[in-house]
Amino acid sequence: MSLRLFLSADLAGSTAFKQNCSANEWQNFFGEFYRQLPAYVDPKFGPNESRLSLWKTIGDEIVFSAGLATSGDAPRMVDAFRKGVAAYRRDIITPTRGLDLKCAGWTAGFPVGNLEVELPGLGGQFDYIGPGMDIGFRLVKEATPRRMLLCVELAYILSLPAFPDPGIMVGTHLQLKGVAKGRQYPCLWLDCFPSGECTGWDKIELDEEELQGARRTPANQKALHSFCHAWLQNIGTPFHVPFIEGDGHIGTPPEGYAHMMAEVISTTQGPEGMHLEEEPLGGDSDEGSLPEDFIPKLREPDALSR
Repeated sequence: MSLRLFLSADLAGSTAFKQNCSANEWQNFFGEFYRQLPAYVDPKFGPNESRLSLWKTIGDEIVFSAGLATSGDAPRMVDAFRKGVAAYRRDIITPTRGLDLKCAGWTAGFPVGNLEVELPGLGGQFDYIGPGMDIGFRLVKEATPRRMLLCVELAYILSLPAFPDPGIMVGTHLQLKGVAKGRQYPCLWLDCFPSGECTGWDKIELDEEELQGARRTPANQKALHSFCHAWLQNIGTPFHVPFIEGDGHIGTPPEGYAHMMAEVISTTQGPEGMHLEEEPLGGDSDEGSLPEDFIPKLREPDALSR
C-alpha cells in the first residue's frame, strides 16, 4: 500500500489575462509558468530531503506529487510548497495584473480505493485515478488565492499531536458534486495571506476582515484532529483513516483493510483481473475502441506486509 500527497497550484484569472494581452505576452508568461513555479518550490527542500516532483500539468494548473514514506513527510512538503508558491506570487504574480494562484492539497491511497495506471509508451509514467483524486480536483476549483483547501485525510495527518500546529482554518461546508454521498464536505484550509507579511490587495482583504470583526483564527489542533478522525470513520467507503505502514503515528491499517487489499491483488493479478491488457471488445467494428497499444496496464500492488 502507498499513500501519495498531491499539491496543486492553479492560475486564477488566466482566461481574462489571455483575452486582454497580446498573444506574445500571454504565451511567454505561460511558457515560463511551467518552468518557474517548480524552480521556486524545489529549493525550499533541504539537500538530502525527499521532495515533491512535478506529476502533471492540466491547462493552467500544475500538480506536484510525492509518495509519503512517513507521516512527517506531509507537513514538511506542504510547508515547502507553500513557501515556494508565496515566493512565486511575490516575485512574479503580484506585478502581473489580473492573475493569481489558488492551491489545494490532498492525499490518495493506492491500490485500495484508487488506481495507479502505467501510461503506455511514456517511459514508466503513471496516472492516478479514483475517488481521492476526484475530491482533490474539486477542491482546487473551490480554492481561492487566500484559502489553500485540504482534504480531510491530509488535515488529519497535518493535525497529528506530534507535529507543530499547522494553523488549519475551518469554513462553511463545501458542496462537492458527487462526493461524500451527498453530504457537505468540510471546508478545511490553510491561510496563504500571513498576517504582517501581506501588501497590496492581500492586506486590504485582511484589513477589511478586521474592520468587520471577522478575523479568523485557526481551529484547535487536538479538536480538529479528533473531528477529522470521526468524520472519516463515520462516512465510510471509499473514505478511511489514512495510514502508512510502519509509521510511528499512523501505522495501523483500518479494520477490514487486509481483506480489501487481498481483493485488489486478486483482481489485478488473477486471470480474470488482467482484462485491461487484452484487446478491447467491440466485434468487427473499431468504433469506440482503442488500439491495443493504448490500453493502460494496472500497476500491480505490493502485498500488505511488504
